[in-house]
Amino acid sequence: MKVFISSTVFDLIDVRAELEALIRDMGLSPVMSDSSTSDFSVKPDANSIETCLVNVRASDIMLVILSNRYGPSLEKAGFPALSATHLEYKEAIKKGIPTYVYVR
Repeated sequence: MKVFISSTVFDLIDVRAELEALIRDMGLSPVMSDSSTSDFSVKPDANSIETCLVNVRASDIMLVILSNRYGPSLEKAGFPALSATHLEYKEAIKKGIPTYVYVR
């Protein structure tokens, strides 16, 4: 079972590392864009945002971790004026992927 972890990265690096280890210990597969050991698939023919959305669609569960940062708007990249985390969340909801949101 694949678990996509969505959050801003740099301010939550500790939480993300802990979740990656916990998910592995549970026998599940973490999917994280910032981890070379996760099941995140890089799509060479897609930009980084679309690659994240492809990985969301291929996941079974979504964990969203929120803290003080929202992240930059993706509007200049041709997406809605949302952060990557917000866009990933909306994609999971649209696809009916069970989504759990946690606030630090």
